[in-house]
Amino acid sequence: MKIKWYSKQGLLTLFLMCAFLPHVWTFIMAFNDASMLIYRMRGVWGAIGVLSYGLLFSFVESLFVFLITSLLGLLISSRWDESRRIVLLGWLVTVTLLWVILSQSYYAWHMHVPVRIVRFVAQFPYPFQTVYVAAGASALVTALVPALLILQHKGFYDFARAAMERITFLSAVYLVINVLALIVVIVRNI
Repeated sequence: MKIKWYSKQGLLTLFLMCAFLPHVWTFIMAFNDASMLIYRMRGVWGAIGVLSYGLLFSFVESLFVFLITSLLGLLISSRWDESRRIVLLGWLVTVTLLWVILSQSYYAWHMHVPVRIVRFVAQFPYPFQTVYVAAGASALVTALVPALLILQHKGFYDFARAAMERITFLSAVYLVINVLALIVVIVRNI
């Protein structure tokens, strides 16, 4: 019996899930620095150009994440149907990218860990290892608990699938904006 891992629709849905958060993060960072970009680039057109480059980079990043995710998806058991595997992969990509965004936001917005947490961790004999173990355990729990719920409980699976359908529509809008960004980059470089 030949197993069909992905359909075209499944791959498209997975790609749109992989494209969602990188594009959201690009827009957040661009609008966070919009006034500085407009001033530094000497006008709105220059700021749109910088945003366009950022969006194209997000598109390439999304392709890279999609390729890795689709390859890792081959490790998921074929016991579950394709739709459940796509929802699971979409969830795992979302959680992973949220952790990446969280780590970048600390640097982007100059956030600091509260002093009482630093003092508490400093009491341990190996504070850096403690931080890494705590971060790893948090990441593992935020990925595995929902993954198990998606695979084992129909109600949570239905919720995750409905959320994915809404996210993929918004990601499709981002891809249209990417086409506009490509046109802006081409026009600026002519």
